[in-house]
Amino acid sequence: MEKGASRSVLVDVESEKRKIPLAVNNLKRKHKIIAVTSAIAFFVLVLIIAITVGVVVGGQNGDDEEEYTNNPIVGSNSSLIQPATSSGVEDDKPSTFAYTFSAGFSRNAFVEFSKEVSPYDVLEDAPFDNTVEESDKHDEKHLTVVYDEDLQKEVLHLVMHRDKDGDGASSSKSDRQRTEFKGSQKSDKDILGYEDDTLIYAWWFKLNEDASPTNKFWHIFQLKWYGASDGTPMTTFGLKTFSGEPKFYYTDYGDRFILGDLKKFTGKWIQAFVKVKYGDKDRGTLFMDFKDIDGNRLIDKPVEKSGIDRWGAGDFVRPKWGIYRSLIGEGSLNKEDFIQFSDISIYKEK
Repeated sequence: MEKGASRSVLVDVESEKRKIPLAVNNLKRKHKIIAVTSAIAFFVLVLIIAITVGVVVGGQNGDDEEEYTNNPIVGSNSSLIQPATSSGVEDDKPSTFAYTFSAGFSRNAFVEFSKEVSPYDVLEDAPFDNTVEESDKHDEKHLTVVYDEDLQKEVLHLVMHRDKDGDGASSSKSDRQRTEFKGSQKSDKDILGYEDDTLIYAWWFKLNEDASPTNKFWHIFQLKWYGASDGTPMTTFGLKTFSGEPKFYYTDYGDRFILGDLKKFTGKWIQAFVKVKYGDKDRGTLFMDFKDIDGNRLIDKPVEKSGIDRWGAGDFVRPKWGIYRSLIGEGSLNKEDFIQFSDISIYKEK
């Protein structure tokens, strides 16, 4: 081979050697570009997912949602420590319920309990401003405050003594017994139902697991007229036996409707929701629903009635909570029964 040709080959080899680092550097730059592009794409994907979830969650609290949008609480204790807010409601406290409310309602009552304050003082102060109805035949208190592990807070504990209690302090009736707190003519008007008002009643309750009703009435909530000649409540719910089977049920002007087996409603915290439009003839409405602490519905579907009469019998409608039950009938009541309450709320449409 000629010397010129040898030098040419050597030059070509050296040239190729110089190209190798350049190629490696180019490859590294391409890898960096790919890595950066992949990271940006991943970040954009995460951002899109976050925005989508935010829109869905935000939509549950939006003004255009349907009333009583189902927003199940996940987890027991954490759900109440970090509750969902209730959009559209004029209030500085978060909702502790597995529902969001549509716009236009203000919460006019929110009752909590503490061992620092007597429950009697709490209930006899605003907004109820009403004396607790209870028997005075013995010295044992019917209302105390206890700490609850499930809700991780202090709650009202209301106990009924089968063999000691009567129908309030002023009643001579011996066939029934009562311990209730309620609205009255002295209560704030914003927690009472007047014609054309729409109110929401929302609260937690817990019945003792071995509650054993008879085939007669046992109310734990009532909507009742004040100033009416007829003592029949507008709406109640509670527990009784039907053909020997214990059930949870509600009444509508005395007519009875079964909501489910009683065992589904005892021994655990229940969220109760009642919404009423107070109107005469065909202008009234009624909505009721019940969920457990995880937001699971306890009845087949909510009670929804429209075009019904919900006015005309008295001055206003007041809520009543507690135990009001018959002492007669087939079956055997426990020596003591209790019901607990927490976060009693009343909303009124503005």
